[in-house]
Amino acid sequence: MHPDNLQTKPPEETETPQKKPLKVSKGEKKEKTTVDTILNWFRDAVENKRPLRAIDWNDAALKLNILVEDIDDMIATLDGKMADEEMRLLGEDNTAAKSKKMSRQVVDYAQYLKFKAKRVRVEEFIRLAKKRGDLETRQASNFT
Repeated sequence: MHPDNLQTKPPEETETPQKKPLKVSKGEKKEKTTVDTILNWFRDAVENKRPLRAIDWNDAALKLNILVEDIDDMIATLDGKMADEEMRLLGEDNTAAKSKKMSRQVVDYAQYLKFKAKRVRVEEFIRLAKKRGDLETRQASNFT
């Protein structure tokens, strides 16, 4: 089972009367939940055509909403480094356009763009996960 406890089996197949707590032996570390582990788990489920339950979507959206702060922190750090460099370059009598372009050399600009794109994907994932959960809830209430 995935460390995030996201499940693809229907509830009746996964429920047990008593669940034992996860035991981690000395020297063994539990995998840390990150934005990437969640997105990769869903990517794998999509690629392998595994059905996903509403709870999987809701759980992932909640976790991503919390963990997106890590991406925001990285983007802010890189933005700050580029802004500092741009101000330094402007102080050397460079044009604003030249300073802005040269300031991108201070950071791995491709990595910066990847972080910004990931932020947009996470935001869209959360939005779609909410809609998916609402849709399944409405469908379930129509059958009762």
